[in-house]
Amino acid sequence: MKFDDAAQIVADIPRPHIPARRAALLYEHIIKYRPERLLELGTARGGSAVFMASALDENGTGHLTTVDSTRWTWKDPTPAEVLEKAGLSQFVTIDKSSSTYAWFTKRELESCMDEAGIVHPKYDFIFLDGAKNWSTDGITCIVAERLLRPGGWLLLDDLTWTYEKHCRNKQRHYDIDLTKLSDSERTEPHLQAIFDLLIRTNPAFDEFVVQDNWWGWARKAPIATPAVNGSARPGTQDTRETVARPRGGGLVALMRRSLRG
Repeated sequence: MKFDDAAQIVADIPRPHIPARRAALLYEHIIKYRPERLLELGTARGGSAVFMASALDENGTGHLTTVDSTRWTWKDPTPAEVLEKAGLSQFVTIDKSSSTYAWFTKRELESCMDEAGIVHPKYDFIFLDGAKNWSTDGITCIVAERLLRPGGWLLLDDLTWTYEKHCRNKQRHYDIDLTKLSDSERTEPHLQAIFDLLIRTNPAFDEFVVQDNWWGWARKAPIATPAVNGSARPGTQDTRETVARPRGGGLVALMRRSLRG
C-alpha cells in the first residue's frame, strides 16, 4: 500500500496517532531496510500499525506484532477494525495477553533464551510508543535491546513528553496517579532520560539519531562489541539535528529526504 493511501486511512481515525510527517519517515525506513519481524509496544487505535503494515505490504514481506494492555480498550474503532478495513490484517498480530508490554517483553525474552542461557534475538525493528514512564519503559527498553537482532533499530516516541506539560488539569495518566509524583517526575521527560541514560550508554548500540527532539532512534551494532566503562562507545554517531552529519544511504540521509519531501 502506498504511503498516501495509508495516511488517508489514519487521518480518519480519532487521535491519538502519529502525524503523517513522522509516519513518512517510519514508512520509508521499513521500505528501505525491509525488516522481517517488527514489534510495536503501544497499539492505541492502530494508526502506527497501519503505516508499518502498509510498508510491509509494499515490500511484500514481513510481519508486525503490536502489543497493548489488557487494562485499556480502544473503541470506535478498535485497532482490529482499523486494520481489517485497511486490508492489512494479514501483516499484523495484535497481542493483548498482558497488563503491560513490559511483561510481554519479559515473556518474549524467556522464549528467545536457550537452555544455556543464550538469547537468540528475533526482531529487526522495535517501536516504543506507550506509557511514557521511566518505570515501565525503562525496563522495557533494557529487554528490547536483548530482543533486537544486530543491525536492527529501536525507535522511541515522545522523547520530551512530560506529565506537567501534557497532562494539565488531569489527575491520572493511564494508571499513574499524578498527585503522587514528585516535582522531578512531573517536570522531567521520562523517555529522554531513558534514551540518554539507558540507551546511549549501552555499548550494544552504535548509532543514534534524534528527530525534532521527539523521536529517538538507536541502531544495535551489526557486530557485538564489549562495554566501555558504562558510557557511549567511542565513534558512536549521535545526531541531534535532523540533517547533521549524514552518512551516505543511512538513516540520517533517509530522514533528510523524508522531511524535505
